[in-house]
This record gives sequence, structure tokens and C-alpha cells, in this order.
Amino acid sequence: LIRKLQNIVRVIRRSTGSCIYEEGDSALECFFLLEGEVKLFKRIRRGGALCLLTLRAGDIFGIVEILAHHQSYITSACVLQDALLIGIPRQELVQLLKESKPFSQAVVQKLAEYGTQLLSKIMGLIELSLPQRLARELLNLVDHYGKAGDDGSMKIMRLLTNEELAERIGTIPETVSTLLRPLKQRGIIKRKGRQFVLLRREELERLAQ
Repeated sequence: LIRKLQNIVRVIRRSTGSCIYEEGDSALECFFLLEGEVKLFKRIRRGGALCLLTLRAGDIFGIVEILAHHQSYITSACVLQDALLIGIPRQELVQLLKESKPFSQAVVQKLAEYGTQLLSKIMGLIELSLPQRLARELLNLVDHYGKAGDDGSMKIMRLLTNEELAERIGTIPETVSTLLRPLKQRGIIKRKGRQFVLLRREELERLAQ
């Protein structure tokens, strides 16, 4: 399998903020993420976007379109942190899935994980208020990127814009600004530019319930 992959894949490097593919582009290959982070998102009609999945090393994307026989990508993929990936062309991917049981099992497992994450995202959009969504997303970011300070605070080691937060919770940047204001006023978080620090986790957890 490794020898086969060496013969058919291409190695790709993409810098933060660059686009791997846009919704509507021809779905010519799928991608394995070796390093970095990538977001999958959908453009929304009123402007902005909705982040569907945040992908990290070991994840695969662009494969759903190929398995579903779509000729174009149904989402867009953008690099959140400098990424190293490999691309497998459509035809070779289909052949690998037919010939390699371990490979196909690994793909099925990943797709099941994504399905669970997407279901959780959909239920959150349906059941949770915007303040709850924002609180949960900030907690999620702290859990993934948090660095503890000497005073018990947690600094999010990822610079974040209102636009990115809006994409994550399904709203617009202006609403995020409004939602953040009381959190800062109550001393739950502090913000300097794009840097967030969580000061009072227990209060944020209560808001997320």
C-alpha cells in the first residue's frame, strides 16, 4: 500500500489563509492532512460562512464528493495553520478503496467520526442559543489551544477574529461583537486584538449549559 501511495500521490504545502479548493471546483482528488489545520466550510447567502469541521493531522477531506460521484466539491477548504498534505487523484482513490481493506476501513471510520461531529454541530445550531454556542466554542478553543497562566487564566494560543468566531457558531461578525461585550464587562474573558484569555472558566461553563 505504501509503495502504491508513493507512486500516485502529490505532496502539497499550503500557508495559513490559503485556499485548497472552493465550493464548485472540480473534485479531482482527496487530501490527507499530515501537519497543520484546515477548516471545511459552506458559504451562506447572507454573507460570511459556516465552519463545518476543523481538521487536524491524520484527517482526510474531499473524499465525500468522490464517493458520492459529485463532479465538484460541495464545501470549501481553507488552511487555518500552515499545512502539509498529500493529494490522491479520484481514480486512484477509488482503486485503493477496492484493493485495500485496511485503507477502506480507515476511511469508513473517519467518515463516521465526521458524521458524528456534523450531527453535533447541527443539533447545536437547532437547540442552543447564540450565547450558548459562543460560550461552548470558546471553551472548545481553550481545550484545544489553551495555555495556563500563573494566575489561573487560560490564554487561547490561536489568534481569532470575529469573522472566524461567527463562522464557528453560525452567525455574523456584528453579532459576535455584541455577544462578547458582556463577557468582557463581567470579567469572564479579556481580549487584546485577536488574542483571547479566559479568566473565569466556571462562569463560561454555566453560560454554555
